[in-house]
Formats: sequence, structure tokens, C-alpha cells
Amino acid sequence: MTPGPVRSRSSRKWFIVAVLAAVMAAVAWVHWWQYQRASRAAAQALAFNKVEIQLTQPAFGGVATQIDAQKYSLSEPRDIVKQPDSIKLDETISLTLRPLATSGGCATSDIDKITVALDAPAFTISPVGDASRSRSVLLASSCDLSPQPPPAPAPWRWNLLATSAGNHLITLSMQALDKNGRAADSRIVDIPVTILAQPESLSTAVGVLGGLVALLTGLIGVWQQFSNRSDNQPGTPR
Repeated sequence: MTPGPVRSRSSRKWFIVAVLAAVMAAVAWVHWWQYQRASRAAAQALAFNKVEIQLTQPAFGGVATQIDAQKYSLSEPRDIVKQPDSIKLDETISLTLRPLATSGGCATSDIDKITVALDAPAFTISPVGDASRSRSVLLASSCDLSPQPPPAPAPWRWNLLATSAGNHLITLSMQALDKNGRAADSRIVDIPVTILAQPESLSTAVGVLGGLVALLTGLIGVWQQFSNRSDNQPGTPR
């Protein structure tokens, strides 16, 4: 028996092994990409959860608040607090600080107003509405006993455009002011955020991996053709 057919069968076996290895690598790559994306989203969600604990335990000036963040991109708006997701460069975030109806601050207080300012060097900030809110208006839904329910107080809101990739902080500076405008209390809350430089696209990740697999397959094909030509050369010993 000549070694040519044996060598050809061996080449085909190695080709099949290489293709199976490439498929397994592709599946592992996709799972790794999904894990990394989920990890970043979970870290962002944990950061928001810690902020809400700082806002409610204890309530600032007797007013408990809740933070919401809607992300706007080419797709539909997404609540990245309830449905964690990464923030990408050039995406717009609508950040809202909403007073809760379940506050325990109905007792008489020297605090007249609460102001909230936001600082975020990695974003372009567009405030919506005034920074100051009357404490009595904020607590009306919890403390007003009139038959007609009072209107819901307007939340604090800012529109943020991500302009710088990397790890950054969004800082909320809260002040409780008395009737003379003097600060009676203050609190600073930092929100860690990560802004990605490139969109997290599964099609992009698969495309890159597909290119690598195609390159590997092409190299194997060239190697197989060279092996076949070597087998078909005259003078092959029997």
C-alpha cells in the first residue's frame, strides 16, 4: 500500500479536528463575551443599589428618594437600574431622583427646602427644572391628610450625554436649607459608572471570531492542498 492515501486520510482527520476546535472556540468566545457583558451590567446595578441605600438609610431631611436611569440609544429606552446595562460613549442617560411617598419626616422641622446638584465630568449635563424643592411639597403625599390627594412632587432630573470613556463618578450633592437659606444638613452620594468606548455588539464579537476561524480554515486548506501535491509527486516510494 502506498503512503499517499494514508497521508490524505490523515490530512482529512486533522482538518476535521481543526474545524471542531474552531467551533468549540467560537462557542466559548460567545459565552465569555456574554459573561463579561453580564458582569459589567451587574456591577452597574450594584452601584445603583448602594446609592439607593445611601439615599434612604437614613432619609435625607426626612425625605427618602429613589434613583432612576433611562438610557436612550438607537433602540427603545431602557431602565438601566431595573434592567442593568452598560453605558456607551455618545449615549444619553436621563437620571431622575424621585421622592418616595413612604417617608417618616412628617414631624415639624427647621428644614424648608432641599436642593440637589449633580456633577459628572464624563458627561455633558442638561438639568431639567429647578434644583430646589420645598420640603412640605415633597412630603405632601405622605403627610397631607386632606380628602383630595396632593399632586405628586416633581422629581429632580438631568439629561447626561456620555462624552469620555472609562471609569467615572456621577456625584449628587444634597443640601437641606432652613427658612433663612442656611445649610442645616448636607450629603454627597457618588455613583460609579463605566462608559464603554465601543458598542457591545454580539454581531461584532462573532464577526471578529468568524474572521479568525476563516483564517484558520484557509491556512488548513492551503496545508491540505500542499500535502496532496506532495503525495501526487512522481517517484513516491512504494
